[in-house]
Amino acid sequence: MKLCDVTLREATQLPDRDYTVEQRVAAGRALDDLDVPLVQAGFPAVGEDQTEVVSTLADDLDGDVVAIARGVESDVDAALDAGADVVEVFVPVSDGQLEHVVGKSRAEMYETAEACLDRVREGGATPHLTLMDGFRTEASAVAAAFERFDCPVVVADTVGARTPSFVAGYLRTLAESGVDLSRAGVHFHDDLGCATANALVAAQAGVGRVDVSVASLGERAGNPATEEVVAATVQEGATRASRPSGSSPPASRCWTRSTRTWTRANPSSAGR
Repeated sequence: MKLCDVTLREATQLPDRDYTVEQRVAAGRALDDLDVPLVQAGFPAVGEDQTEVVSTLADDLDGDVVAIARGVESDVDAALDAGADVVEVFVPVSDGQLEHVVGKSRAEMYETAEACLDRVREGGATPHLTLMDGFRTEASAVAAAFERFDCPVVVADTVGARTPSFVAGYLRTLAESGVDLSRAGVHFHDDLGCATANALVAAQAGVGRVDVSVASLGERAGNPATEEVVAATVQEGATRASRPSGSSPPASRCWTRSTRTWTRANPSSAGR
């Protein structure tokens, strides 16, 4: 299992925080010092600062730098121009998102995704696909995406509405449908306070990637805390997890040292 740290992108969505390019670059380098294999550095299509962070870190880091893109050619091109190692295309797939947000069918969204993923490959980057609101989508529709797309597929709990028991059952259903969970990633939000627990359940189920964020910094209630997921997998002896090396200081301490402001109000284990 690989960790994808999404702090650089998710933390910038907090309403009371404003991180400079220099702070984000310093934090990205700190994550790389901890051997984080995937660092989601930004969303180049939305601003020059995001592009600068992605392009700077793509030149600097040993790990792979991930840039996200909507299912739009111009977004994909912006991510490629920034030099990202991985371009992660995200498309909505739940009935609610399809009807009320994009006004398209799931078949149309999958066609759009396919064209964008091909464009990523042609541009020389590695494609990943995120299914927005995937955990509120029929498992059969998500399983069809794994069958159709030859790349890692991240299933997102976009609104933070799922619990560990649901996640375990959902992933079990996907596996019973023939999905190789080692190709699956998961992205959780902490609106119900279940993000880290959901991530650990997914890791136990055998997913190949878990998205995490230092000190749980992220949109709304945040994401699974990097330090909590690492500590829990170490405690349980999860030898398959690609995690920060034991000789490094805790992620949140290194992060705070680099940026001075990347903290949450009451982390449970940050910096211990």
